[in-house]
Amino acid sequence: MEDIAPNIVDRHVGSRVRMRRHEMGLSQEQLASRLGVTFQQVQKYERAVNRISASRLFDISRALDVPVSTFFVDLDRIDQMAPGVQETSSDYREEILEMLMTNEGQALALAFSQISTSATRGLIVALAQRLAQADQMMHSSLQAGSSI
Repeated sequence: MEDIAPNIVDRHVGSRVRMRRHEMGLSQEQLASRLGVTFQQVQKYERAVNRISASRLFDISRALDVPVSTFFVDLDRIDQMAPGVQETSSDYREEILEMLMTNEGQALALAFSQISTSATRGLIVALAQRLAQADQMMHSSLQAGSSI
């Protein structure tokens, strides 16, 4: 059986389900109970391992007290997540979505979205880029040291 990677839309919807569940302070078990499924199934929906049918998405929207459209908000912006994303590989976009599905990624995105000043946002992006470079350099030097 061929292993097919989750569709970018399925990943987006799953991450929105997870964000809303977190906003409501619900565990996967609590949402699963409301839906009549196992927490593992909720986990699979959130990670886009299993696709969410239209009827199940409707049930999820009711359980999370939001309109179905909530799960599609910003979907048209996926290709605009970062400068040059349209020119980059789909692997890069997948990496961004995977990061946004983590607790840290969602906390970072939520905090960042609450900053209204573009200058402050720019400083945070520059800081994050510098920290990423420093982390990569440190990781590279550790690898080089272990191969000696």
